[in-house]
Amino acid sequence: MQNKRANHKGSIPWVLLCIAVDILSIGLIPLNLFVLYMPERITIVFSFLIIAATVILWAKTIRCKMGKAVLSVINIIAMLFTLLGAYCNPYWNNLLFRNSYCTTSKAYTEVISSQEAMADLDYAMKYLEKCHPELRHGFTDEMRIVYEQTAEKILNSGSVTVNDLTADIESIFSMLSDGHTAAICYPPNDYYLREGYVRYLAGDIIVAVNGISIEDILQQNKALYSYESESYALTVLAYDLTTARGLDYLGMEIGDKIVYTYETVSGERTDFAFYPADFITHSEYVAYNRMNSGNNNTGGAGYDTFVHYSIDEENNLAMLTLNSCIYNDEYIQCVKDMFTEVKNRNIQNVCVDLRWNIGGNSLVANEFIKYLDVDQYGDMGAKWRLGFFEISSSNNVIKNEKYDKLTFSGNVYVLSSYSTYSSAMAFVQYIKDNHLGTIIGEPPGNAPNCGGEVAMFKCPNSGIVFQVSTKYYQRIDKDSTDLLIQPDIICDKAEAVDKLMELLRRRHPCRAMVCLAS
Repeated sequence: MQNKRANHKGSIPWVLLCIAVDILSIGLIPLNLFVLYMPERITIVFSFLIIAATVILWAKTIRCKMGKAVLSVINIIAMLFTLLGAYCNPYWNNLLFRNSYCTTSKAYTEVISSQEAMADLDYAMKYLEKCHPELRHGFTDEMRIVYEQTAEKILNSGSVTVNDLTADIESIFSMLSDGHTAAICYPPNDYYLREGYVRYLAGDIIVAVNGISIEDILQQNKALYSYESESYALTVLAYDLTTARGLDYLGMEIGDKIVYTYETVSGERTDFAFYPADFITHSEYVAYNRMNSGNNNTGGAGYDTFVHYSIDEENNLAMLTLNSCIYNDEYIQCVKDMFTEVKNRNIQNVCVDLRWNIGGNSLVANEFIKYLDVDQYGDMGAKWRLGFFEISSSNNVIKNEKYDKLTFSGNVYVLSSYSTYSSAMAFVQYIKDNHLGTIIGEPPGNAPNCGGEVAMFKCPNSGIVFQVSTKYYQRIDKDSTDLLIQPDIICDKAEAVDKLMELLRRRHPCRAMVCLAS
């Protein structure tokens, strides 16, 4: 009896050792996701510790084979969970789950050594190959050739600026034609064209710089942008052309002056010369344009909140302006308040303005549809890359959990533009492909058959941020052959509200006559 008790007591430390190693190994996953960066190989080290602890358990513990067998199975499960949690987890070392993270890179003009640049390039390539759904079987031959050429150029140069390294990384990323997979430099020292924001809000667009058309500039720099739609690439390029970093990225200089050709909504083209003093810091830019004042009433920007609504009783219209797809209590309450007023005032038309919305969480669309009188609606299909594995889901049907007391059965409209992107594009797709409403404006900026659900990483030496799609989505309307979602009424984004009002007057002529008479 005493020997049994002694053996039992002697087994306890080894059992506790196994349990402790299992907990530590499994704990690496949340520790990495929420707190610390660490190489994947650390999970291999802990896997060997689990194996060693299991061997010691069997060697040092004489009795209770059943207990040892059970604990060994637990050890194996912990080891597999740890390894898969690193090598098949697309979010290992990514930024998005951190409570606070910094996306600021080094200054875009800062020079780093070729060795540091190569380390960053290889870091980006590692996670691109690991996470992207189109690279499950590795890089294509064309991508390998571009990588080798890029690596040779970097090594031969001896040093490279952060901006040039961004272009080098992006030249490989862009080969996937996936707008969600891109390298981006967020420097602490950028300068912005003072008048750029005002002209953007007015609907003016840059059509040329120093006499070179914006289309030609894009063609000369196609490798520097990831996109599915050239129209969206042009909007990104137009923004870059109004920043010092962007001009440097494109190999252009402000010099003594730089001449922009702007085209107004009416089609008039005018040349404007700008000088170095016209490019100001971010804080000066925000103050000059009163970007946080809430004084701008264009509907696209200038508001203190990302979501707001207004009621236009003359046109029997409720307008929800959503400038970012943020799914939170503020959004949920705003939509509820709007549909409450819609019911109380017997409003028959609801419009969602997504013209300035570049995405976020697609649940905003699902929340909106809960107020519509529809029992179910189609959803997108997807392929989700998990390291060596891939999980596929075909297009399915979502049961609509309607808010019965506020169900809306009137007309739904959505305003879109080339800047309508990602989850905002998905919002447009839900309405269009499920025949829930009318789309007015420009096609959204990215394709419905596209990458998404990004993981975001940061290069260790330059601070360049890059994001990689982990999913590939398939359009709800599988029969459509359109590259982009085509609006029901196509027009320039600046004309979308006018087109909506024209449509409302045609659909409700009696109400319009009453308004005119009054």
